[in-house]
Amino acid sequence: MNEHNKEAHTHLKFERLVKGESQIVDGVNYRLTISATNGGLIQTYEALVYEGLDHKKVLKSFKVIHSETSDIPPIGGWTPIDVNSPHSIELARFAVDEHNKEAHTHLKFNRLVSGERQIVSRVNYMLIIKAINGELIQTYEADVFEALHGQRVLNSFKIIHLEISDIPPAGGWTPIDVNSLHSIELARFAVNEHNKEAHTHLKFERLVSGESQIVLWGEL
Repeated sequence: MNEHNKEAHTHLKFERLVKGESQIVDGVNYRLTISATNGGLIQTYEALVYEGLDHKKVLKSFKVIHSETSDIPPIGGWTPIDVNSPHSIELARFAVDEHNKEAHTHLKFNRLVSGERQIVSRVNYMLIIKAINGELIQTYEADVFEALHGQRVLNSFKIIHLEISDIPPAGGWTPIDVNSLHSIELARFAVNEHNKEAHTHLKFERLVSGESQIVLWGEL
């Protein structure tokens, strides 16, 4: 967490290490959606990785989902943005700071959960942001537009829901934080392990999405 804050210039605040932790849990399954470069072609893969309590990782499956031929969004259409990019995080921080000024609140940026952009004569961004309000982590939706010359305007900023607990039920799949070093490490492991098994030369690009599943004893 601290290393990620240094590298990404964020201010994430550690709040929980509860996912997958239980005396009856034998390990955790991770279902990861990974974008990797195969030669000059960017492709998306789904990997299933098991990690035991001893941190030993096993790649259970790795398959291509689709190939990305173009990332250029159509005019007027909404397309996902990379929540890991410095520009996306900067926009999310702007949204929180601007809202604090307008609403006289003291929210603290936590992380960018998801986001979309829309190309018009400017670029509209619809961002899902986690911010800390006092001791409570809340999720907000922000609408930001950015002009070609760099000017930014916050169009709207509203709370979506409160997070009370993120402890997943045993056997159920729950989303993971694609920004965390642990999630990225698992994704890199999946690509490297697949390269060894399939004698390919995929190059990890980014973790698109992922889910975790708490595995009870005997389910591996």
